[in-house]
Amino acid sequence: MLTIILCLVINISHSLMEGKTMNNESAKIQQARKEVAEDPKDANAHYNLGLALMNSIEQSLREENGLSEEEEEIAQQSEASFKKALSLSKNSHGRASIMLGWLYKFQGEYEKAVPHLKNALGLPPESDDYLKAADVLAVCYHELGKDKEALKVVKEAMKYHKNDSGLQEKHRILSKEVSAQEKDEAATNAKYDMPTDEKSQKAMKLAEELQKQMEKIMNSSDTEDAKQKKIQKAQEEYQKKVMELYK
Repeated sequence: MLTIILCLVINISHSLMEGKTMNNESAKIQQARKEVAEDPKDANAHYNLGLALMNSIEQSLREENGLSEEEEEIAQQSEASFKKALSLSKNSHGRASIMLGWLYKFQGEYEKAVPHLKNALGLPPESDDYLKAADVLAVCYHELGKDKEALKVVKEAMKYHKNDSGLQEKHRILSKEVSAQEKDEAATNAKYDMPTDEKSQKAMKLAEELQKQMEKIMNSSDTEDAKQKKIQKAQEEYQKKVMELYK
């Protein structure tokens, strides 16, 4: 009986907290709408409205289980507000770009998110906003199967945020995946590059040697960054030898 009573108390408490949160979000939306009405040409006012609307459905967006009809309408309003902020600022509102990209990312529309997040990389690279944009952009590229582009974004961001644990983890995972992809590409090229003459046979042998060298590097105890550098050097040496072979 005591357990049932405690559960009821907890459920009531949660309901009250959720109700309070919804009321707060509703108040923020109303205030933002008021600011837009007072100055329709204020990009920040439209951004604040878009943010308030997005925050009101953030939990549903993060759960990625689909939005209700009402939430879909709120998402569309949020999108429109962010776009208006960008239009009024001549596409220079960095935070509006980030949040619009984030909204698209949550909805699985990665292609639509990319240009807005790339635009946000024009923000000061040392800023937290730049870090957010780079982080979400890397995720979108990864979801699109563009791990090389994702890794490039992460490496650039780490120049200014090298101690960020999230970036470090992305760098570790992406480096491993890109190396594996390059290894597969090299193996595929070697397999289907049918030799028809002496030079082609030598090129095939060079490709096989490169594959073995890359496998050795991948299985070494070096850091992921060190492995990437060694693989790049091995590929450059391979290309140089092939060029010399066909001179």
